[in-house]
Amino acid sequence: MHERNYLEKLWEETSKRREHRLVVLKIAEDASSLYSRIDYKSINVSRTLKVLKGTGLIIKNSAERYILSDPLFALWIRKRVLKTQ
Repeated sequence: MHERNYLEKLWEETSKRREHRLVVLKIAEDASSLYSRIDYKSINVSRTLKVLKGTGLIIKNSAERYILSDPLFALWIRKRVLKTQ
């Protein structure tokens, strides 16, 4: 039986909510402007960012851009979910 690793479990938990999944994917893609890249009419981006910050999943970097707090998780998303690396 295949045991899921920490990153798989974290993604599964994160992706349960559509708005969390969308925002995390855009952040992992290194989106410079989340609001222009997400259909903000279908989700409340500000509230989602606040929730994700509260869980510690995302942080703001020195350039005031949101990034995933775990760079390994960001890499895993780009490789496994977005298939960009």
